Amino acid sequence: MRSPSHRLSVLLLAWAILPRAYATPPGTDTPWDCAADLSGTGWACARSGGPTSRPVPTAPPPATDSGGHATAARAPGPVAAADTTARTLPEFPHNAGAGGLCSWTPTRWVLKPLPGPPGTTHLSADQVEVRQRDAYALNGNVVIQRDGQELMADQAQYDRSDDTANAAGHVLFADGGLTVRGRSAHMDLANNTGEVGQARYQLVDRHAHGTAKTIQMESRYRAVGRQITYTTCDPGHNDWRIKATRLYINRATGIGVAHNATLSLAGMPVFYFPYLSFPINDQRKSGFLIPSVGSSSNSGFEFSAPYYFNIAPNRDATLTPRIMSKRGLLLGGEFRYLNPDNHGTLKLAYIPRDLILDKARGAVSFQHQQNPAPRWNIDLNLNYVSDKTYLTDLSNSLTTASTSFLERRGDVSYYGDHWSLLARAQDFQTVDPTLPAASQPYARLPEILLQARQPFGIYGLDYGAKGEMDYFNRPDSVTGARIDLKPTVSLPLGGRAFFFTPTTALRYTAYSLQNTAPGIDSHPIRTTPIASLDTGLYLDRKLRWFGTQYLQTVEPRLYYLYVPYRNQSDIPVFDTGALDFNFSQLFHDNRFVGADRQGDANQLTAAISTRFLNPVTGQEPFDAMIGQIFYFQNQRVTLPGIPVETGRASDVVARGSTQWGPNWTLTGGLLWNPNQRQFDRSEVRLGYQGNNRSVFNISYRFRRGILEETDVSALWPISQRWAVFGRWNQSLRDHLLLEGMAGAQYESCCWILQVVTRRYVSTTAGTPNTSIMLQLELKGLGRLGNRVDALMKRDILDYQPQPTGW
Repeated sequence: MRSPSHRLSVLLLAWAILPRAYATPPGTDTPWDCAADLSGTGWACARSGGPTSRPVPTAPPPATDSGGHATAARAPGPVAAADTTARTLPEFPHNAGAGGLCSWTPTRWVLKPLPGPPGTTHLSADQVEVRQRDAYALNGNVVIQRDGQELMADQAQYDRSDDTANAAGHVLFADGGLTVRGRSAHMDLANNTGEVGQARYQLVDRHAHGTAKTIQMESRYRAVGRQITYTTCDPGHNDWRIKATRLYINRATGIGVAHNATLSLAGMPVFYFPYLSFPINDQRKSGFLIPSVGSSSNSGFEFSAPYYFNIAPNRDATLTPRIMSKRGLLLGGEFRYLNPDNHGTLKLAYIPRDLILDKARGAVSFQHQQNPAPRWNIDLNLNYVSDKTYLTDLSNSLTTASTSFLERRGDVSYYGDHWSLLARAQDFQTVDPTLPAASQPYARLPEILLQARQPFGIYGLDYGAKGEMDYFNRPDSVTGARIDLKPTVSLPLGGRAFFFTPTTALRYTAYSLQNTAPGIDSHPIRTTPIASLDTGLYLDRKLRWFGTQYLQTVEPRLYYLYVPYRNQSDIPVFDTGALDFNFSQLFHDNRFVGADRQGDANQLTAAISTRFLNPVTGQEPFDAMIGQIFYFQNQRVTLPGIPVETGRASDVVARGSTQWGPNWTLTGGLLWNPNQRQFDRSEVRLGYQGNNRSVFNISYRFRRGILEETDVSALWPISQRWAVFGRWNQSLRDHLLLEGMAGAQYESCCWILQVVTRRYVSTTAGTPNTSIMLQLELKGLGRLGNRVDALMKRDILDYQPQPTGW
């Protein structure tokens, strides 16, 4: 007698017929799975509950037709007793206890590998009946697999002649990242087409799901749903949802297209789209990005809706209409390209009529980098605005609004093994209306720069040379050409614990000037020898600090520099300024940057630094350095309007940093004036970076007579979904808020809302500007524009944007 729980696995292979049933062995309840063996001459059976197998009677191999399908004789009746208990297919899993923003975790359907060549169809059911030569009736736990696709149902009719199946009752169709459940289905397995009625579906990679009256598979990766819904929220939490008459899903291109679509937020319809295109994976695609809404005192209420054009894999563009209630419509655009040997960005902005100024305004920016041939580089950076107040009026960034100059530059360079050549044309547009003409930078038309270095030459000498030729131009100013040459020779000596490097150089600078004042030499020449000696030690020891083994280094260093005085008062200042005094400047051979001044020197630098290194991890939890320059004679060379330094020693320069564990860092530096017994400059910053994206920074900056300010910035999650962020940059010297920002972010499983308010000034004498920005991202429908993320990344040190995804 056959067991009522008997189960038969039926496999329709390219060269195997539907196997005959074998009864469960007497005295057991374990069913057997049987299939044609690899030799094609018999059967191979195994208990479905384990690896045990038994030999069965052999039979002649079945015949196959020309299409590779198996043929079989008609069975007189049911192959096995049917299991009348209907199987309930599992619902979409709700992992409420899993934690995270999303409680629903869609599971990719993984198919068990089955034998047979590609195109083989595998059938399995509790009961199989051969009704005609090519027609099979499958009942109970029906499973049909072919080429990575699986169809499951309670009942199915399978037609071998055209490889089609009609399924009913708890239908499930799975194909990689797409899973569809329904009441009925018709599938053409050979052509990867079919239709599922009263369907529920899920897109695993996009955390998306919905319902549809029907879902029709048009090919392996294309499907269309009718009377369909779409959301990436958890089931039962449709914070946003799209309902459309038709939704086309193309998993090959990563695009979803909805027709007659209505977007609902919290169950309320808010937008209607006759046509809506959106991504269903992480591939770039054309379409609207999530709009930005805000308000500022300069421009009033603002609304921008960027549209993204995915032109090609290596080219894209964004068009951004920006509506400002006080100023009108500004059209912004960005075009990007990336080729094997070049890449660049073109940005345009134009407002046909500024309602406040009653005129058209615009801006252009173009950056391009190219490698036209091996070792050759081209670099272009071109910028233009229509008027000097454009950035102040229309920019929402303190950094951009406080820009004084816009650069226009073109470089062509070549890099050899030991030398390089640069040709440059450079000009500037002044955008600071308060800047006098005498303070505007010179244009270089052109600049040619040659640098060479040959290490390990004759007798171990290092040879180097720098040559520069420029022509400077500025309206109503002294103009002219300059040639600057500086060959150097050094002899590096040393060992594992010390170094000793004497260096000599000769600097020759000549000018050909126009528009000079009467009595001023129009062809001044300066020739200056330079000699230096750089020496130091490297000492280390092992020590244990707070229970951890470290390697401590102590590195004393001496640097002597001699440069004789040359009178340079008749030489104009084209591009030269004083270097910012810091630790690295202690070892420079010139206290000026630029060729118009070569500082005189007879001085000795003494410095010492120490570091703690973890030999296992390579981390450096502590480092500190201190140094000072001692002058053997007064400095005489200076810039116009700057008094001569007469002290016998420079400020003491010190800096250090330490890291406590993986989260806390403390860095600082100072300049101590020993003559006045006061700090000329100091800076300290305390930073925290947590594992949950929390960031906190507090810093203090001081420059005597110039600035004194504090800067506090933070992003702090207060719960799994809520985070607050902000910045407070205060000038203590001017009693002025330079920039204040405060915002909050709420993130759920399928949407993010950010609200930001800012108040800033472009200059200390400028009018404060206040703005409010509101941005909403619907995950899986549109990627949030980078306006808020860019603002936070600029204002909050160590901030990292949250990646969109699940």
